This record gives sequence, structure tokens and C-alpha cells, in this order.
Amino acid sequence: MGTPSFFIVGAQKCGTTMLYYYLKDHPEIFLPELKEPHFYSDDLRLRDRIDDHKSYSRLFDDAPASSIVGEASASYLFSKNAVHSIMAENPDAKIIAMLRNPVEMIQAYHSELCYNLSEDEHNFEYAWSLQAARRQGQNIPPSCVEPNILQYYEVGCLGDQVEKLMSIVPASQRLVILHDDVKQDVEGVYRDVLSFLEVSPVLPNSFEVVNERKRLKNKNLALLHKNLPERLGRLYGPLKKMGNAVGITPSRWMEKYNIEKGKKERLPEHFVHELEDAFRPQVEKLETLLGRDLSHWLRH
Repeated sequence: MGTPSFFIVGAQKCGTTMLYYYLKDHPEIFLPELKEPHFYSDDLRLRDRIDDHKSYSRLFDDAPASSIVGEASASYLFSKNAVHSIMAENPDAKIIAMLRNPVEMIQAYHSELCYNLSEDEHNFEYAWSLQAARRQGQNIPPSCVEPNILQYYEVGCLGDQVEKLMSIVPASQRLVILHDDVKQDVEGVYRDVLSFLEVSPVLPNSFEVVNERKRLKNKNLALLHKNLPERLGRLYGPLKKMGNAVGITPSRWMEKYNIEKGKKERLPEHFVHELEDAFRPQVEKLETLLGRDLSHWLRH
């Protein structure tokens, strides 16, 4: 049994799932089967969030005593409380943050929300325009339990989020990774992560793409599956157990038959310019904080 000594904190759609799976296979590292427990994001009402210490601790029951223990929840960087709470509980914790061009990130994030049914407006430009109304509680999709995750601009304010991270976490205990560097030299970035965590430089068999963009074929079928626990109430647990015992697994069926590879939406040029103008101060703040030239993130 162990407790986490390192955390992959986000940002959303910046490669955290990829890094989680690579590290999970490392012989000296333990990561729980559940990615995204979101335990420390107690200011956000997130579906499937683990909200009690006992259940959270149980995730790490099987960790060997010799392992470096970690967890990955991409909501932590966006959360107002998570990093504060992590460092208050474990002042020696190591924090890994992954970033990318916020214009690209926020479009991929919108696609993910559509896939998990938290967003019902599939046109990103229109979804972006709804932010003000949604702050007033209007146009919230019925299956979205946390309206704040629909505030795309706030989710994409990576400069502010990293500034806060740096004010809380000592330089020696934080590692910020850019998606640009991962694309250019994934092995080199992974070696840097292993060095940061002070484990042996054991590499995965291959650096495969993980967590590609996905889309639902049938939204209503996905909603039915998502609402099964609520619809079945106390019967859900026993029925799921019985189904699994005879090989009936709705989740796997859904993944096989109702999910396909998603295509990136081509945004109108005027909207790309609007997004770049909105995030320009955030990109400039990141340039200062990281000492990197990120001007290529802004095309005009």
C-alpha cells in the first residue's frame, strides 16, 4: 500500500493519458487502474469523482512498498483547490503539467465533452458563444453535472494556471512539458520524466498514440448506457456482476460498436483569429513563465 508522491495534473487534452499509460508499465512505478479519480478537485462536481479518503486510499492498496506511487487527474491544473490541497497534504509531492497551444487544446477538449455527453452543441464556434449564457445557468446540457467545465476560455487559460502552479510548487518539484516537444522527441521527453521521478530509464516497447479523438455514432444509445446506474438503482450492481460473469459487458460493446475515430472540425478562419486573440495574453504569459518562444502558436 502506498500514497501518491507524484501527480500528473493536466492540462486537458495535452497528453496526460499517454504519459499515464507509459508510466503505468514502468517496473518501478505504480499507477492505479483508475485514471482521473479527481479526488483533490473538490471545487468541481465531476462525474465519477472519488470524494472520500477511504475510497481514494484504496486505489493504492496494491502498490508495492518499493514503488514510486502516482496518479493522474487532468482536472487538477484547472481546479482552484487541487494543487493547494495536494501540496498541503504532501509538501514533497512532484507535479507534472502538460501543455499545448490553447487554441488546439480547447478545440480537442470541446470534442471530448461532446464524446462524453457533457456538451450537446457539436459546433464549437456556437458552443464558444454560449459561455456567457451558461455562466448564468442557461443552455446547460442535461447530462452535464458541472457547468464550469463548459467555460472554454477559463479552461484554456493555461498561463494563469501555470502561474498559480509555480507559486505553489517549488521549481525542483515541478516539470512542465509542452506538447510540441512530445511531437518532436517523445523518447527524449519521456526520459526527462523518468529522470525527474528518479527512476531507471526503462522505455516502453513502443511510443504508440494513446487516447485519439473519438466520436459517438449514436448519442441516444450512449445516453441510455450512461444513465443505466441511475435508471436501475440498486439493481445495477448485481445485474452488472451477473452480466460480467457470463461475458455481457455493455461498456465494451459500446466501445466496439458505438464509438469511431473522430475527425477534427475545420474552424472558420475568422473564428481561429478570435480564439488566438482571446488566448494571446495567456500565450505571452507562458512565454515569460517558461522562457520559451511560443509565437508559432499564434498565426496572425
